[in-house]
Amino acid sequence: MMFAALPAFGEQVPQSPDSQTAAPAAPPGTPATVSPASSPSNTVSGTTGPAPPQGQAPESAGEKPAEKLPEEKTPKKPSTLEKIGRFAEMFHEKLSERVTATAAWLDSFFGDQRILSEENRTQLRFRYDVFREEASSLAARPYLDLRLVLPQLEKRTHLIFSDFPSEAPATPSAPAVVPNQYPPPPGQRNFTTSLRYILNETLRSHTSVRAGLLFRKMTPGFFIGPRYRYLFPLDPWALRFTEEVLWYTDTGWQSRTAVDFERTLPRDFFFRTSAGGTWFERQHGYFYGVSFLLREPLGRLKALEYEWDNSFQTRPVGELMEVDLRVRYRQSIWRDWLFLELTPQCRFPRSRHFKSTPGILFRVEVVFGKYL
Repeated sequence: MMFAALPAFGEQVPQSPDSQTAAPAAPPGTPATVSPASSPSNTVSGTTGPAPPQGQAPESAGEKPAEKLPEEKTPKKPSTLEKIGRFAEMFHEKLSERVTATAAWLDSFFGDQRILSEENRTQLRFRYDVFREEASSLAARPYLDLRLVLPQLEKRTHLIFSDFPSEAPATPSAPAVVPNQYPPPPGQRNFTTSLRYILNETLRSHTSVRAGLLFRKMTPGFFIGPRYRYLFPLDPWALRFTEEVLWYTDTGWQSRTAVDFERTLPRDFFFRTSAGGTWFERQHGYFYGVSFLLREPLGRLKALEYEWDNSFQTRPVGELMEVDLRVRYRQSIWRDWLFLELTPQCRFPRSRHFKSTPGILFRVEVVFGKYL
């Protein structure tokens, strides 16, 4: 019997393409052959030897034929309707961001209570108002508003000290739509110290709870209540809903509701119309109003605001109580944190048979901390 010579070390055994049987096992002591993975002739199937003829699957002992790799599919091109939908979605998102950013910037520049109620940074505001109205004496008053963010509590808890008119509870004599940003009537000045905790804070919504003491004529009273705000983007408009419910130990429950409908206009104008009202547990009727506001930026450091407020009440009869017209000019002078404000106004109260009552407000405001 004749034996074939053993292959040299590292040499592969030639195989016939027509062979359908596996090679016999090498006798003991025979050097191992090269790993199948090292053969460049057939790397896809993982077998040794030359690639099999076209259409014939390679086989080896104990192995199944290699599966054929799936062919790569050419990505489907989006249809015209899909392209339009994607563009509309992107345009919707960008326009919503623009409306929200413009509203936030202008509210922050004017120190609006909408933005101050959600401020999440330490800030100190000092105002000095000089107000003069027909048939009344000159009123000059300082105001202070301090908000401290407590970093130890994940920057969700704020300590507030304020005697701003907007921090005090609304009264039937105050505007029902927008928190009063102007000097309140004599004898209505209050001081508030409170703790606010933010439960949720996103671009669309904001939820917080506030509790503290209200000093009304130096008599303290406890209050507590939640505040909720949600923003609905309705291109090119934005709808803002705000609800705040407070309970006071001396006056009971109070609910403030406001709906703002706002949008940007050409040449960077900003328009907002608001409707809302206040309900008092110990007052008869419901006090509500409608206002229209147009803001005109004159640059980064100055702007104009045109405002028209209408206040109503439902008891003893539903009637218009007052109409207010204002033009508010605000400018940063000398430093970014120093503001000068001039606001001529004209009121038409029912108590004076809607006779015009002109007035003017002069305000100096200093802001410490980041505000824009």
